[in-house]
Amino acid sequence: MNISSSPQSRLKILILSTPVGALGSGLGGGIELTIANLARELRSRGHEIDIIAPYNSKLGDLSIIQVPGELQLTAQTQDLAASIVMPGNPVLANMWAKAREIQVDYDIIFNTAFDWLPFYLTPFFDRPIAHFVSMGSQIAAIDLIINQVAIDFPGSIGVCTRTQAETFSFGDLCCVVGGSGVDPAVYEYCATPADELAWLGRISPEKALEDAVAAADRTGVKLKIMAKSKILIIGRKFNGTIRTRQLNIWAFCRLMNCSKPFVLARGC
Repeated sequence: MNISSSPQSRLKILILSTPVGALGSGLGGGIELTIANLARELRSRGHEIDIIAPYNSKLGDLSIIQVPGELQLTAQTQDLAASIVMPGNPVLANMWAKAREIQVDYDIIFNTAFDWLPFYLTPFFDRPIAHFVSMGSQIAAIDLIINQVAIDFPGSIGVCTRTQAETFSFGDLCCVVGGSGVDPAVYEYCATPADELAWLGRISPEKALEDAVAAADRTGVKLKIMAKSKILIIGRKFNGTIRTRQLNIWAFCRLMNCSKPFVLARGC
């Protein structure tokens, strides 16, 4: 769907957030930044944007409809054969119940949750749903339901890259919409960087922090680690390697307490 800024095409868009954490907490990972950038860019083009998200979500001046409930497990912590499960009072189900209740007020619904339920519910909504799939194949049951939606609702499945799409058996049915953009206005260019490497992300196996550690070890370049995790996890998983190789680790920053971690990475 091509969303332009002409008066005739201005839309009311309802964005459904990730159910794994409140927006602004960092628990949702990179999709939080995607939602923030998407909402602000669409709003700047004249569209009216509301976001449904777990309770305690905050994204500056963006309009958020907060929904209570228990958070969902992240897909990347489960194996391929995992069953589809939800807690007793699932925020995911509550968010989509709210979306169904108010759907008549919107032209389109934009889903960012990588979970089974939003795809299963797609045919039961009156308003069209665009699904942004931000990860590759993780759980077989989710792959199957996304495949069905891609067949029944052509053009409704968007992915970041063709490589990501190819992790699915139905990759040719996905629309490559590009990676998650960033707002260059909030980053400062550094023409004279220090001899340092910055690693910024969530501490999780698929993020491959060990690759950055190995690169720093081989090159002798100072490594700055800025991550959303607990220091205990770092110590248990990485400190043995770090001590043995005596790597030059500069810093560990919990993103929940650091609103602008890129400031620390600017000189790298």
